[in-house]
Amino acid sequence: MRVPMNPSLLLLVALAACAGDASTAPVAPRDAGLLAAHAGAALGSTVVRPWKGRCDVEADITGPTTILINGTCDLAHLGRTTVVTEETMDWALGTFTNTSTYTAANGDRLHTSGSGTATFGSDGTGTVVGTWTADGGTGRFAGASGSAAYAESARITGPTSAEGTYTLDGQLDY
Repeated sequence: MRVPMNPSLLLLVALAACAGDASTAPVAPRDAGLLAAHAGAALGSTVVRPWKGRCDVEADITGPTTILINGTCDLAHLGRTTVVTEETMDWALGTFTNTSTYTAANGDRLHTSGSGTATFGSDGTGTVVGTWTADGGTGRFAGASGSAAYAESARITGPTSAEGTYTLDGQLDY
């Protein structure tokens, strides 16, 4: 003779069978890491995030060793941004240093410094590579730190002008 089982009764029996298990630790919710990251940020600790994306820039060569660069970027955790960079170039050595300010759509600013090398061919095209370091900022980027690899394809377009596209790939803590 077959006795029909109530689904609620089956669940109760299954739960009772597990009652003696030694493991009673709670299981973290699926988004626990994300929630902890936001809670940590609210308490003043930083969270490591990707710092990557692309920038399209135009440069004005303002002096024998100085360059002013302006452009727009699409960067992870900044979104659509503008960038202003002041660069000092040692043309003989092919090295540079710079400072940049990235301004996010909401007005928060990320300040960076960078250095690297530049190699240009006789046709005016070249590659520029280096490392960017986050040096704080405003809004959510106050106290930001981190670094990113920088790689640019550049082209000199006139006696005092150039253009390029570069990528950043690293981590940003804020």
